[in-house]
Amino acid sequence: MGRNLFIKLAAFTCIISVLCSCIFFGVAPDKEIYTASLIDKHNYIKTLKSPKIIIIGGSNIAFGIDSRTIEKKFDMPVVNMGVQGSLGYDYMLNEIKEYIHSEDIILIIPEYLLFDYPFYRGAFYDAIEVFPRAITYLDKPKIYSEVVISFVMVLQNKFKRILIRQIKKKRKGFFGKGDVYYRKAFNQYGDVTSHLQLERRKKLAGTGMNRFEKNYKVNSEFIILTNNFSNFVKNHNAKAFFLFPSVAKSAYKKEIAETIYNQLKSEFHVPLICVPERYVFDDTLFFDTVHHHTHLGRKIRTQRIIEDLLNSLHKKLL
Repeated sequence: MGRNLFIKLAAFTCIISVLCSCIFFGVAPDKEIYTASLIDKHNYIKTLKSPKIIIIGGSNIAFGIDSRTIEKKFDMPVVNMGVQGSLGYDYMLNEIKEYIHSEDIILIIPEYLLFDYPFYRGAFYDAIEVFPRAITYLDKPKIYSEVVISFVMVLQNKFKRILIRQIKKKRKGFFGKGDVYYRKAFNQYGDVTSHLQLERRKKLAGTGMNRFEKNYKVNSEFIILTNNFSNFVKNHNAKAFFLFPSVAKSAYKKEIAETIYNQLKSEFHVPLICVPERYVFDDTLFFDTVHHHTHLGRKIRTQRIIEDLLNSLHKKLL
């Protein structure tokens, strides 16, 4: 009896293993999804000569910056590396290290979610299927556990696509909204432009600062990651600056913002070149989440970034 059960379990395990292998290696990646834009961003940044401006963060910068305007103002190539906050803050910092050279300027603008969860993953598991190099941009202690999780998540994504094909529906984009979230939604600089001529959504998704309780303190890992990156940048004779992300008024808490600002000002090694309130805008200037700008919001926010960067560079020269 025991021997027969063992044989049945072994046979079942073999069948499942073969099935998983067939799905994993047989189903092609969807190279038109939103996170596939990472391929294009890395291909573009490779072509840029230094000095250049590299902007890093999540979708708040993907949907909220006009890189061409910044490039014209500073007469320097600009690349917007923002895709989605849930790639992880460690990922965002590590993926650009190989491209940092003397006199480069790096603008760090992560979402508030990452202040709390710097290793948050979500979009990362979509990204790794189309951009396998993504796993190499995690710190070594994180790689080993993420390899296993990534295999399971990629397998799950592939299985979902098989089911979707069966009911004759096409998966479009990370968020499932094919009108704006897809690979070609980005222009050559890395800015999302697919939403600029569309009407804003009546209800904004996301929490912004509403996720934070009173007396909130920024995750120490977030500060350590930022300071280590700042030291790396300095060692390469480049400059890094930290700015707060754009957020809708309805998702902003002034008292908590002041607490966060004072903590970062005290503990950061990187220049903090604005206060949180500088990038708080009316809800009507956001498209579909509390971090994603409309065309006008993007224009106003870009101009403020230019002003803050000019002011900071001028101070450094004095």
